[in-house]
Amino acid sequence: MQQVVQEILSDQYADSASLRGWLFSVLVDGKFIDDQITKSPIRKGSSQWVNCSESADITQAATDHLARIQQLGDVVALYTALDDLTRLNTPSLTQDSFAGLTEQQSWQAANEFLAGGKFNVLIVGAGPVGLLLASALKQAFNNQINILLLENRVSTLHHKLPYERRWITNVPCVVLHGLVEDILLEIFNKVGAGGNIGCNINVLESLLLLSCRRLGVKFLFVENSDSPLLQNSAVQMVFDASGNRFQPPLWPHPLNLSTFQTKVETTLLGFNSGSYLAYGITITPTRQNRDISLYAYNNLTFPLYKNKPVKLAMLKIINIPAAMYGILVSYIARCNIDNKFYIWKGTLQAEVNQVIVIVSLSKTEYDHLCKHYDYPLRLAEAIKTEAFVMAMDKRTITLLNMLADQEILHEPIMLDAPFLYEPYFVNRATADQFQGRPLVRVGDSIYNGNVKLGNGLTPHIQHVKHIQATLQKFLS
Repeated sequence: MQQVVQEILSDQYADSASLRGWLFSVLVDGKFIDDQITKSPIRKGSSQWVNCSESADITQAATDHLARIQQLGDVVALYTALDDLTRLNTPSLTQDSFAGLTEQQSWQAANEFLAGGKFNVLIVGAGPVGLLLASALKQAFNNQINILLLENRVSTLHHKLPYERRWITNVPCVVLHGLVEDILLEIFNKVGAGGNIGCNINVLESLLLLSCRRLGVKFLFVENSDSPLLQNSAVQMVFDASGNRFQPPLWPHPLNLSTFQTKVETTLLGFNSGSYLAYGITITPTRQNRDISLYAYNNLTFPLYKNKPVKLAMLKIINIPAAMYGILVSYIARCNIDNKFYIWKGTLQAEVNQVIVIVSLSKTEYDHLCKHYDYPLRLAEAIKTEAFVMAMDKRTITLLNMLADQEILHEPIMLDAPFLYEPYFVNRATADQFQGRPLVRVGDSIYNGNVKLGNGLTPHIQHVKHIQATLQKFLS
């Protein structure tokens, strides 16, 4: 098992991918990096669940949902059905595999499942990377592997919180070949354009969850994801796909600024103004690399800009109709010298395609947005609020008013919850340990990508493919 783990760790994809995100932040968002920003709790509105009937057999119910969606040929109907899927409050989408048991009974039942002569894997985190890893291992080993997938973002025992990230994606379908069922690839190819999956993150998560159920993955939705009952289980390998909620790295307090300089030239990374004009931004290659340094502490590395930690607050404006793209690019080109706005036209089919605008925030804007509003926040409501208008940059208010004029013809344009990008990288020279088993970090548990660069999900998926191939090599 040690040899397997070391070969998995040999994939150094995260080194260059994370560094690209850090340099991009400095080159594009340097004026908004502020180490005084602190992460604030987000106020969430009530979930708009929809109930529907489904088979009492949870595996059959998952099959039924996927078959119903697969049959839809009209792109608009398909997109609507996928969006509706994320709002369904049904056992196949919100309930785990041990409903009706107490927490202790659930762990005992999970241990019984993780037994016998099969290869037994525990995955912590039911986000896109954890689900993709479970699917990939089932595709490779089918009934020769047992997989328990834990999720601690729960409303109550056995019931997970809804998938809420309605963020369009930029993921090529080709990277999913061999990792997911063909039925999912068929759906992605229908709704996505240019060979991309196109759909929102929460749609991807919902489809993967249903597929994993069909493949025999067991789920446990419980707040405490490190029960001592696992010590006596037959788990052979643990994967942390929780974004470091499960085994968080130690951050230095206080910060001791003994740093070393990066030696990577931005020109080698392909950053130039011409290639990013379509996103409404300009690259400043004259900003010197000497402003960027790395801080290493135990197994954690993170970037410093002008000798201070990189912290960047942002806001996503979502559900913008693709027809607005040209108008937005024209407006942003006239008022975006500091790269406050970043615009991206999605990769859905033309009938349903969307634009997303990412707004870099000052500390004042970020603090105000976190404190006073529930999310997602409808754009039309926000711009009617005097305090909101007074707190935000005038350019942002002008842009929001432009969008509001178009909203009446489309689904509501929304402001998603503000978020804080605090980049990090967890060094993986050796595997961590969890209750005597090797623990391998995947996805955001290794590094968090820069949302503007798209250096997160796709590289993480390619790492999942590396894990799948490594386990096939040693265990087949």
